[in-house]
Amino acid sequence: MKREYRCRDCEGCVVKEICSPKSTQGRTLSIGPELVRLRGVAFKKLTSEIGVKLRKRRMAEVEAVFGLLKQNGRVRRFNLRGLEKVEVEWGILSMAHNIKKMAAG
Repeated sequence: MKREYRCRDCEGCVVKEICSPKSTQGRTLSIGPELVRLRGVAFKKLTSEIGVKLRKRRMAEVEAVFGLLKQNGRVRRFNLRGLEKVEVEWGILSMAHNIKKMAAG
């Protein structure tokens, strides 16, 4: 059974044009039981002992690389289209990052 949430009154709302520009009745949000179940599973995994350890490691290992590539490498978006081409481009960026690390260390 889906739960449905509906805005009572959008009149005078400052974000109406962004939220529901063509709707005359306001925005409606439906939440099904499968979504609720999957959110619960994800929450349990994230808050488990292993999940907490993995999230702490991610901040140190992965986020720094993305930050360095974005800030120092000026990489904001991929230049190529398609999953295969993006994977190749990401591989080249990763190799360049690792070579810089090796040269500095």
